[in-house]
Amino acid sequence: GVTKIKQGTFENCSKLKSVKLPSTLTTISFAAFKNCVNLKKINLPSSLKYIDAWAFQNCESLTKIVIPTNVKKINIEEW
Repeated sequence: GVTKIKQGTFENCSKLKSVKLPSTLTTISFAAFKNCVNLKKINLPSSLKYIDAWAFQNCESLTKIVIPTNVKKINIEEW
């Protein structure tokens, strides 16, 4: 199964509204969903361990994300 969403995979996908991620996912890379302005719902699986910087930057419609307890690191990059 899919274990990683690579850098920029869904970047600028303005028509993307919801995402169901696989239970095998462990990593969401840098800017994976950046500028997905219509993304409203994403369920992060309990297998997720790492969320890189700017993964959800400018996802204006995404108002809530539940971070699974198994996440070990969330990278926050400062300007």
